[in-house]
Amino acid sequence: MTVLSIELLLLVSAYSCLMAGAYTYLLGYRGKLLYQYRQQVSEYQMKLATYQKQQIISENPPEIKTQESLINIKLRYQLLSDLMSNRVSPIGHSQARQGVSEEEFMRYLQCYFTTTVQGVQFKIPMSKKSYSADFTIVHNISGISIDVEVDEPYAGLSLKPTHCWDEDSDCRRNQLFNEWGWIVVRFTERQVVQAPLSCCKFIAMVIAQVTGDRSYLELLESQPDLLPVKPWTSKEARQMAKQRYRQTYLRQKINNR
Repeated sequence: MTVLSIELLLLVSAYSCLMAGAYTYLLGYRGKLLYQYRQQVSEYQMKLATYQKQQIISENPPEIKTQESLINIKLRYQLLSDLMSNRVSPIGHSQARQGVSEEEFMRYLQCYFTTTVQGVQFKIPMSKKSYSADFTIVHNISGISIDVEVDEPYAGLSLKPTHCWDEDSDCRRNQLFNEWGWIVVRFTERQVVQAPLSCCKFIAMVIAQVTGDRSYLELLESQPDLLPVKPWTSKEARQMAKQRYRQTYLRQKINNR
């Protein structure tokens, strides 16, 4: 008799004793106890299935696991490719003004993601207007496409608040891009200025999580993870504009050249 069989027998015996005692003293709660018993059996079955799966994996030689992994990745690529078949493509280059930090960030992106394109335009359905994407990255094998945005808290000339979480313009834009089959990744301007490699690592993590392709991430794994930044409100953006907040990190960038 295997160890697993003995454990199963002991477990069933324990449940039997528990139910016998409970039935004697708590006859009125038989339905409740039965429900708990079924839950416990269900949890045990899940643990048993996990154990058996681990046993199967441990008994397979590395080359078989590698082969299975490749098959799973190919299947994932096929599913993603089918999903991206209806992806909306840009209609051309955008005439929107580029942010002051985007040119240098483009060099970092192209170093790791060769399909990066800057400043493309997307037509908004039923409208004369269009959206501009700061950067687009396409994973050619799977077909997934990423819209990378660099958000400033306020405009450089007018000082008007932008990309504020209490306004829904970015939410509507994100939703439309998602419907078009695009993943939207947003960084703050400060993040791309002060931690461009960490931003690239974040994009590589997105690609790895969605496609299983870790080749980009392996090149950037030694870089620190990107620190999260709290989104700003319109009120906070106006205060940052008053204090010339953007100059605190843009000036550092100029001085470091």
